[in-house]
Amino acid sequence: MIIKDTLLRDIGRLLVWFPFRWFIASSPYFIVRRFAVIMGFIDHIFSRSRRNQLINNIQIVFGNNRVAVSKIAKGVMITHYLNLLEFFKFPVINLNNIYDHISFEGKQILDQIVMEGKGAILATLHFGTMQYPLVALGHLGYKVNQLGDRDVNASEFSFIHRKVALKYRIRIEDSFKVNHIHISKSIKPIYQCLENGELLMINVDGVGGLKGQKLKKDYIIVNFLGNQVYMPTGAARVARKMGVPIIPINCLRQLDGKHKIIFDPPIYVQKSEDRAVDVQKCIQQIIFQLEKYIKKHPEQWLLWMEFQKGYIIV
Repeated sequence: MIIKDTLLRDIGRLLVWFPFRWFIASSPYFIVRRFAVIMGFIDHIFSRSRRNQLINNIQIVFGNNRVAVSKIAKGVMITHYLNLLEFFKFPVINLNNIYDHISFEGKQILDQIVMEGKGAILATLHFGTMQYPLVALGHLGYKVNQLGDRDVNASEFSFIHRKVALKYRIRIEDSFKVNHIHISKSIKPIYQCLENGELLMINVDGVGGLKGQKLKKDYIIVNFLGNQVYMPTGAARVARKMGVPIIPINCLRQLDGKHKIIFDPPIYVQKSEDRAVDVQKCIQQIIFQLEKYIKKHPEQWLLWMEFQKGYIIV
């Protein structure tokens, strides 16, 4: 979700990351979820421009039924706050209580590949509470690596954003039993972890705010939700080079507040003489497997604010 830094938002960050974070971390989960719903309702009512942009973007896929689309938009806002508040609870999750929060579907797919000693790429969307698979698999003893951007000094962020929100977010992420690979540093760890038979989690949606010429290097155009969109190619390029499978996964938030981590059948990248064609086919196959979850649960996809021309849509 595209959110620009403002003075008011920075004040909100200070309140959220200090007194409110401590309160949430010590509160029962049903209280946490209730607060998130209330915050989402308030945001939906008062953030008129963001609400209207969400509605406009969602209508591109689901048509002009304003009531139905507005309901989805409200759900997206609630999901945003559920993710934020549940993130504060991750440090209290451990091996003894992990199954109180998550269940698995299709985990035998992952276990078979791990048993064979192969590395694999876990391809995921910005969907549901997408960090739950990292937390859960780490506690269960899987060797998991996450590829991401951890730049705490990004110039487009405000001082409070960098020194409070990002700093303390990374501190919580470092409590996960996983290895974080910074995309702006050496790419050697990406290949090393797969050579060692470990798992590498990569997001396969969104463009990270990039525009214009910058999109031509690491992004391709694929069909997604009935539109031509830009998607990153990293998962397919790495899998093709290393000869490892790609397992599409999603973390679906259920009505009782728990999370179901779903593993889809693995995808193997063809290796012909034309790398570009191989990558294109693979990314398109991944997207087709994952977009079905957005069609069934659109309120759980977090990149609707980018789903417009000038961002994801060509």
